[in-house]
Amino acid sequence: MSEFVFHLVIDEFFISIERSLDLEIKDYPVVVAPTFSDRSLIWEASRSAKELGIKEMMPLSVAKKRCRELKVIHPKVDLYQKIQRGLEQKFLSKWTPCFEIASPGKFHLDMSGTQKLFGSFQQSAEALLKELRHNLSFFAFLGAGRNKLVSQIASSNLQNCMSLESVKQKPLSMVVQEGGEERFLNPLPVYLLPVINQMILNKGIKSSDETNFLRDLNIHSIQDLRQLSAVGLKVLFGKEWRSAHLQSRGIDFDPVKRVDYSNRISSEYFLEKPSNSLNFLCHRLQILVEDCFLKWQKVNFELGIGQIFYRYEDFKTAEELIFLNDSYTSLDDLLNLFREKFTQSLRRRTALVTLKVEFIIEKTLGKQLSFLTDLEQQKSMHVLNLVEKVKGEFGGKGLFCGREDEALNKVG
Repeated sequence: MSEFVFHLVIDEFFISIERSLDLEIKDYPVVVAPTFSDRSLIWEASRSAKELGIKEMMPLSVAKKRCRELKVIHPKVDLYQKIQRGLEQKFLSKWTPCFEIASPGKFHLDMSGTQKLFGSFQQSAEALLKELRHNLSFFAFLGAGRNKLVSQIASSNLQNCMSLESVKQKPLSMVVQEGGEERFLNPLPVYLLPVINQMILNKGIKSSDETNFLRDLNIHSIQDLRQLSAVGLKVLFGKEWRSAHLQSRGIDFDPVKRVDYSNRISSEYFLEKPSNSLNFLCHRLQILVEDCFLKWQKVNFELGIGQIFYRYEDFKTAEELIFLNDSYTSLDDLLNLFREKFTQSLRRRTALVTLKVEFIIEKTLGKQLSFLTDLEQQKSMHVLNLVEKVKGEFGGKGLFCGREDEALNKVG
């Protein structure tokens, strides 16, 4: 059975929700942004606003100067989350049980083996978009390919090439058949690759200088990047040269991770105003941990992993994983552990706008029995220690196995 992934992008997700609530803003340029300050950054801009030069992450004061008729809507985060959860449970689950949330309004769907249910992938893509448009009044783009990378690039290319008027006329989808990945990727601009976007972010290059930056590197299309040797990739990308090599060939080993809320306990807080006060943030963190702890006490399962998610004012996100064991069973221990990890992970002075704590529980009522002998356990522990040693020296991406190793051996 061949693997196939859809990347579904709902166009103007936040703004579509707001326009369904207020029909008067339908014909105006609209942005979603916090309204407490003109220094707030724009979360999402409508296509009519983008035609006036207004973009996401632009300060609200600059956007107002470019368009006096601009309609600014304060984000309704709780409503957006409720609608997205409804999309997951009542719409996406009908098409496949395995889907992953990429970001608000963007989803990866594993459609492998669904041809007998919905026909060809092209037919199922068109039917999905048609149902989304007629039943839920959402206009969307859909890219499809053998992995998440190819499907995401296909949907991004559709967004860049098509206007919203085209979307309203008919469902838009692009299906890249297996074996045609390189032919599809060759002429596309290189900044569609995630590794290039990450490189631009790391170097702090402004979006207006993005094209000049790539031109200076003499790399215009993905085909140009593919023709570079391993030495050239190492010079340009450093430790990320393997990612650049694989992505330029449409290779992605990251599977669609199924959303499972049954083993997660979470609590989230949206700050009314962005803040970088450590005392205030630690106080809110304590409340979130206490809330998750009380929810966890009501279930008879063991704690596995704790997570802290937070979003900065400039939309960048970060997360901190905390591996829990039997020694962390009291609330005071958990509070001290989460507070310590949180303060250590804050490396920027940028204010936060969202803070979330999540417990991932182990669904077992007791200890799992071990059928290994003492000698076998010692060998397995020795292997695990070696793996951790390699990760510590070369980083988490220093290990490759299976098809990844075969692909990397082809590098010149």
